[in-house]
Amino acid sequence: MHKTYKTRIAFILIVLSVLSLDIYGSYLKVQSQPPVNHTYAGSFVNHDGIIILNYHRILNESWVVKGIKAVNNNEQIHTYNVPFSEFKKQMKFLKQHHVQVISYQKMLEMTKQPTIKGQYVVLTFDDIDRTMPENAYPILKQYQFPFTFYVITGKVNKDMDGSVMASWSDIKRLAKDPLATVGVHTNNLHYQLNNKPVLSTDISHKRLRTDYQRSQDAMLLHLGRKADIFAYPYGAPNQYLSNYMADHGIVSMVTLDAGIVISGSNPKMPPRVLVNDQSWPNFEKWISDDK
Repeated sequence: MHKTYKTRIAFILIVLSVLSLDIYGSYLKVQSQPPVNHTYAGSFVNHDGIIILNYHRILNESWVVKGIKAVNNNEQIHTYNVPFSEFKKQMKFLKQHHVQVISYQKMLEMTKQPTIKGQYVVLTFDDIDRTMPENAYPILKQYQFPFTFYVITGKVNKDMDGSVMASWSDIKRLAKDPLATVGVHTNNLHYQLNNKPVLSTDISHKRLRTDYQRSQDAMLLHLGRKADIFAYPYGAPNQYLSNYMADHGIVSMVTLDAGIVISGSNPKMPPRVLVNDQSWPNFEKWISDDK
């Protein structure tokens, strides 16, 4: 009987592992992104300025996730997910090095100054699955760091390629915090066709307009206000959509183009740095070299 029990437990664990791998595999397949300079080496040439840091998922490293990372070199695993333990270390680093973490609005205002002296950081989060309110937010609150998050309004409280997205209740709670700034990340255009972001394809202008309007309608319905900032899925801009949004309430849009925000930078489309185990060491060096 004891042997049978152990066999059943082992079988259940194997099944769970296979299911987890399958879900994660589906996630990776859909989330495959165009080549990006993930190290951002050579991008931090100015000692003074503002770096916009970008996060996606802040994962608790379960035994399944650790196992996948150990045996799989797929860049999606290592590039777009930050372990919770590492995120805590990164926020502690900002605090200990007296880095000035500022709001997105403050960053926009500073681009109008004749010069920007010192080093500043803006913290941004895309997609907003449950790991943002559950893992990232308590740490941000602890350090009183302003933060910006971009919502895929059509995916709220749904399963998205293996990730469970935050609920409107979670998003409302975050949005009420004076530390928070909320933007949109499309309503339902966060996916790819033939390994290309749909916004980089020959998508109709009508569909672009409709999706944007729906995202703003959802923001107004659930949060009581429309957003004035936008993040492009996969960092891939669309010129028609940029022009349309600029005429309909959006004052700033971010991609994943490398660089530092300095005086005179274009506030309508500032550069942004994707945080991962390759880019963070270069960011740390930028901070440390100035001390």
